[in-house]
Amino acid sequence: MKKATINEISINIKKSTYLNDYRYCIFNDVINNLTIGSGISNQSIKKAILIALGEFFERESLFYMCDEVPIINSELILGYSLAQKKIIKIDKKYKNYIFSDSCGDASHSKSSFCEKNALREFIERQSLIYNYLSKAKGKRIILNKDIQIKNILNEFKNVYIYNVSLIDNFYVILATADYNDKFLIGANSSSNKDEAINGAIKEMYACKISCNSNMDTQNKKNLDYCDLYTSIPTEKLRAAYSYLKEKSDICYYDELNSYEFDVKSMCRELYDEYKINPILFYMPSTRNIGNLKVAKFFDFNWFPSLNPNQFTPEIYDFVEQATDTELDRKCNFIPFP
Repeated sequence: MKKATINEISINIKKSTYLNDYRYCIFNDVINNLTIGSGISNQSIKKAILIALGEFFERESLFYMCDEVPIINSELILGYSLAQKKIIKIDKKYKNYIFSDSCGDASHSKSSFCEKNALREFIERQSLIYNYLSKAKGKRIILNKDIQIKNILNEFKNVYIYNVSLIDNFYVILATADYNDKFLIGANSSSNKDEAINGAIKEMYACKISCNSNMDTQNKKNLDYCDLYTSIPTEKLRAAYSYLKEKSDICYYDELNSYEFDVKSMCRELYDEYKINPILFYMPSTRNIGNLKVAKFFDFNWFPSLNPNQFTPEIYDFVEQATDTELDRKCNFIPFP
């Protein structure tokens, strides 16, 4: 894939006339016709741009890791298992399999924040995929306090907020709502309850913007998950997540706690509980930015992406045994934007 220059990247900013409304920024690779960075914030346009720029660096590094450009010159890819505290050596032939998706990917100027954000994203994806394939119940969170986020929810109907995390002391929030004739979904994760809930609402708002856009997907060279999601009829989307509404236990916002997040102890907990072994990789950036770090967590035995077509029988076997749960092996698409 040809690397886009600065002049070949378009920036689209959407903002409301209301001060408390969200600002949304999208980076598009004009050459390859790809959306490779988006960010949303209710604080400022600058914040939205920085978030989108971070995602842009993450995805660009992934794209070129999987390209023919010989970024990795050795025959081995080196990763590190924080759960087992040892270096993992992987044959270069698995390069495209590991780096083909942004699951567990993050970028930052500081290594500690980069690893923390990458692990959060990794846990979020594993939790969401497992929950959907197993149709496991979550915990429905009732916002019984007058918190700031409730004001933003006024424009939506039938708002439901669930915690579907695989592990305790960490939130993976899945938020759903109706908006006009659309079914919206947003997800976010954190050990801090407010950060996780607010982030999921922001992502749901981004889903609203995507559903309202007039982008002609027929003219796109590469359809992403969001394009496929918006093409699904609303009733089918609503029915796909009806199991959460039917099964989930109820808990109240003011009864929830926030926790500290430690990367090493979280990796150990994942390994002890589900034999999840998050392997940490650092990827070289294609941009000449000295302090930019791009990291990714990956586990060969768990889900490599949102696409069930990439899940091998061995992955299903391993996850089912680790969780003592039967998964839906016939599922070929997880409806998530």
